[in-house]
Amino acid sequence: MAFDGRGRVAGIVFAVCALVMADEAGATPCEMLADQTLRWVVPSKPGGGYDAYSRLIQPYLEQRLGARILIDNRPQAGGIVGAAAIRDARPDGRTLGFINAPGLLAAHVSGRQQAPDPSTDFTLLARVVSNRMLLFTGHDSGIGDAAELLRVAADRPVVAGTRDAGSASFFVFPIVAHHLGLDYAMVTGYVGSTARVHAAVRGEVDVIVQTLDSVMPYVVTGELRPLLWVSGAPADGSSGPLAVRVPGLSDFSSRLGEGNEGDGVADVAAAVSSILLAGRTIVAPAGLPEAEAACLERAVMDVLKDPLLQQRAEASGLTLEPVGAEQAGRELREARRHMRTYAFLVRSVIDRTSR
Repeated sequence: MAFDGRGRVAGIVFAVCALVMADEAGATPCEMLADQTLRWVVPSKPGGGYDAYSRLIQPYLEQRLGARILIDNRPQAGGIVGAAAIRDARPDGRTLGFINAPGLLAAHVSGRQQAPDPSTDFTLLARVVSNRMLLFTGHDSGIGDAAELLRVAADRPVVAGTRDAGSASFFVFPIVAHHLGLDYAMVTGYVGSTARVHAAVRGEVDVIVQTLDSVMPYVVTGELRPLLWVSGAPADGSSGPLAVRVPGLSDFSSRLGEGNEGDGVADVAAAVSSILLAGRTIVAPAGLPEAEAACLERAVMDVLKDPLLQQRAEASGLTLEPVGAEQAGRELREARRHMRTYAFLVRSVIDRTSR
């Protein structure tokens, strides 16, 4: 079959144009956001875990969208202020950021009207990592393991340092204490993981509840001692050293059942694990047009699965477990179902700490 010269030239031009268009489409999947300035809301202070994840993601997402992203730290009220800033923004794709889905869910279900509902007030884009949390104590606390914590609690209330309502630590420790039969006192207002670590190390509090990656340097130096993991799986993986050395809720089955309305230890562990699975979630305001939501989800997930970003995350001690909006929504609905069981407990803690 013969082609004249003009046909060959036209074919070459068409092919080049197609390649350029494909390349541009891959670089900027959300064309409406190209060359725009986006606000990324972080529910913690600079230097915290959410801030570290945000600044890890920022340059990669900027490149993917062809946009500029400004970090906006809103740490007040346990992250509720930051979440409300996203909820109340225009759903135009120019405002997104992190929420602490479990903590926010606890605050909302407990009746704090100003707390957004993570299951209805946002457009879910991705869950970055689940909140696998452990109970820690300071090196010089005199509490060597979880069994000693139980003995201390038999003589006096255990003092726990937390952030505020809206944070995961605010509801996790009361649930654990409730099912272990521990008397306790909560000291709130420790904003940022570093503040809580220092409170434990200085002996201001007996225990704190943290994700492992947020305090790993202090565990390595021995300043913090892990006592108990409270999620459904060991926080450093099933084959890691903590899986062998640090017990979980199921190891205290003999102490469970006190005032828990008949729930078995497996039910308690599963409920806490399900709530914490909702984890650190990237969201935009509710009402984002479907096409924009889809392209943003695709862009965020592509970034989270980028090998270079994953290498940087590993080097920084940041765990990544990215799942898309559909699975994140299922996890959040299941977390909400379990959280309703403990709404009375969260309300009680809010009343105790606000007196």
